[in-house]
Amino acid sequence: MQAELTEYYVVTQCGRTFGWSDTDFDSLIRSLHFSGYTPVYIKPMSEYEAEVMAREEQERLMDEFRRQFDEDVRKSA
Repeated sequence: MQAELTEYYVVTQCGRTFGWSDTDFDSLIRSLHFSGYTPVYIKPMSEYEAEVMAREEQERLMDEFRRQFDEDVRKSA
């Protein structure tokens, strides 16, 4: 039986970012250190992607709000 892999979003001390798959968090840390990387940020890829999507939606909403606000200010002037 093969262990199920989880994909992680990893940022290293040297500034590299990548997706890295491993069976669990401890194995991931060992694999990174064995490869010469010191991780500074690790998150499961699914959680990272959800955060990015939420941030992009928030930025879209803020942009929409700013445009509407500017338009309302121009109309009232």
